[in-house]
Amino acid sequence: MRRRFTFLPPARILRAMSRPLAGAGLALLCLVAAACGGGPRATSGPPAAGSGGDAALGIEFALPDLDGRVVRLSDFRGKVVLVNYFATWCQPCLGEIPSLNELVADEGGLPGFAVVGISVDLQPDEVLRPFAEYMQIRYPVLKADEAMIRGRTPFGDVPAIPASFLIDPRGRVVESFVGLAPIEYIRKRAAELLD
Repeated sequence: MRRRFTFLPPARILRAMSRPLAGAGLALLCLVAAACGGGPRATSGPPAAGSGGDAALGIEFALPDLDGRVVRLSDFRGKVVLVNYFATWCQPCLGEIPSLNELVADEGGLPGFAVVGISVDLQPDEVLRPFAEYMQIRYPVLKADEAMIRGRTPFGDVPAIPASFLIDPRGRVVESFVGLAPIEYIRKRAAELLD
């Protein structure tokens, strides 16, 4: 029986997504697919603490972008940053991307604000570039490391995607969201943090 996927037409993405997954990857896929698409849930306060108990000041990651360049969270110091964990096969994640694009658009975007997408796809080299082009993603897209793919991030455990973390200009995690990010709230909160 032939499987048919209709939400993304690029053939390379569809071929990669239809391949059988390894045992650990399948478990993650089932866990995330079950949680993906739930309503937005905001958590108050940072999900992790940095050195000395500060609000996650010690959080850092260094991940490759689509061109293989290493991008660090500290590269964005001085800006408000929304770090967004997503996957190409996650339907709610797809619906969130246009709103995230609006936050960083030349017109209507927030100056001093950045979005960083981190893909937890199991085959990022095959699917991410055509996906990013098709979705016209306007912000950096990074490839998660093995720990992040298993849900362990520098921000703490991520039980489901999409998951987003709002970071102030000093590098502190001020809020986290599991499920769809409340875009208008983030716009307002980012403006407050930039004042």
